[in-house]
Amino acid sequence: MVEKKLRVLAYSCNGTGMGHITRTMAISRRIKSLAKAANIDPEIFLLTSSEAVSVAHREKFISFKIPSYHLIKRLLPEFMGEFRNAQNNFEGVAQRVSLSIMEEINPDILILDNNTTGYLKEFMVSDILDRVHTPVFIYRERRSERVTSDFLDYMPKYNVIIAPHPEGTQLIVPTGLEDRLHHVGNIMIRDKSEALDRERVQSTFQMDPDCSNIYVTAGGGGDKKHNGTIAKIIDSIGTDDVMIYVGLGTLHQGQRPAFGERGRVIVHYPIVEMFNGFDGAVSAAGYNSVSELLHLGVPTILYPQKRNVDDQESRVERLNEIGAVIGIDNVNNPDSLKEAFEKIRDPIVAAELRKTAMATVPHNGAWKAAYRILEDIATDSQLKQMRDQYSHKLNL
Repeated sequence: MVEKKLRVLAYSCNGTGMGHITRTMAISRRIKSLAKAANIDPEIFLLTSSEAVSVAHREKFISFKIPSYHLIKRLLPEFMGEFRNAQNNFEGVAQRVSLSIMEEINPDILILDNNTTGYLKEFMVSDILDRVHTPVFIYRERRSERVTSDFLDYMPKYNVIIAPHPEGTQLIVPTGLEDRLHHVGNIMIRDKSEALDRERVQSTFQMDPDCSNIYVTAGGGGDKKHNGTIAKIIDSIGTDDVMIYVGLGTLHQGQRPAFGERGRVIVHYPIVEMFNGFDGAVSAAGYNSVSELLHLGVPTILYPQKRNVDDQESRVERLNEIGAVIGIDNVNNPDSLKEAFEKIRDPIVAAELRKTAMATVPHNGAWKAAYRILEDIATDSQLKQMRDQYSHKLNL
């Protein structure tokens, strides 16, 4: 039972993308709204390894940062040279820091988006999950080889398991945990209702209404091939009547690249707010980009990037088959990219893509995820207050 205070810790890791931290922030925003509807005062903290931790500040969350493995891999050769156990030392120190933060915050709800054992395998050496009232695991679909025995063995420690996917998405869970698994649909940082209208977006970016204004992205920005991928896309589809707007991604580092007269770099967080202004998109198949583009109904060419855990190839294939996107294998074949681009410029094809996309991601699952989490700790009366105010958002 929640009295007047509710303490939440959302814990995420990230590598080259923004999926984990974005999902935890999206859910945390809706926990805040639902809790306040029931006169509960939530205190929400973020713990993350993402190098894009500044987004937590933009979303008005207090955050704690631990280094990511990607940063350590870059720093070890330069700063730790001959120290062969440097990575083990990092893991030990970071693990203790992570656990000490959890102990000090002492959350009522702990939301984890990464691995059931913790990013640093903290929960293999600590009983903190046993002492949290509502431990929550965000279970995004993953490659089968990444569903390890440790991953499954620690899943029973979570009272609530959130699948950020539509009903019917197949996920492996240990026998007996099926009732804890909740398919809530795609989780996004903003709802469709929070996006800016087309006229305001085109005014903000000074778009030419006589051009095809196309959004291009290679994901969260942490991939070292990012700029080269964008350049290939622009070379393939850039013509006099096409203007390309490049979203670099929050994790992009270094100088802002130049992509010629037909490619403009744009900066806006969160970029989903601006999607109504674009006539189409060419996008990597990461979870965030796909969810947001489909939710806003942007006719999209989708291509996969190879990732260790996230099976982007299957995502592209599945969405292409149902007609929600135009899927291509990669951006290295300019002819196939041009052919796909001509399809999304066809008004009839674009209209069908838009309709199917929005039907595929009709609502923001962050609301339902937040409610399912609060069900484990709030009273029936408090839950009714939440439903009364936000029934149009919850899709229960």
